[in-house]
Amino acid sequence: MEQEHNLKPSDLAKKYQCSARHIQRLAETGQIPGVRLGNLWRFNADEVRDALKEIQARSRKRESQTSDAVCASTGNEEAVDHWHDRRPE
Repeated sequence: MEQEHNLKPSDLAKKYQCSARHIQRLAETGQIPGVRLGNLWRFNADEVRDALKEIQARSRKRESQTSDAVCASTGNEEAVDHWHDRRPE
């Protein structure tokens, strides 16, 4: 499979169903890798996909920790066990 290089923000926006401006903000904040040429951004699809997977993994981990803390703070250990049982692997 040929790698996709030099994609525009609009190309990624279509692929991930978001706005081109959102893609640019992710790049400007360093959340996804990209190359800026003046006012133009270009991206490698594989590198962006890997970065988005990492963001998603961190988000899931943070959600899990938050749910554990909330359940533990209420003293509801059964809720903690239930949360762990239903989480996707």
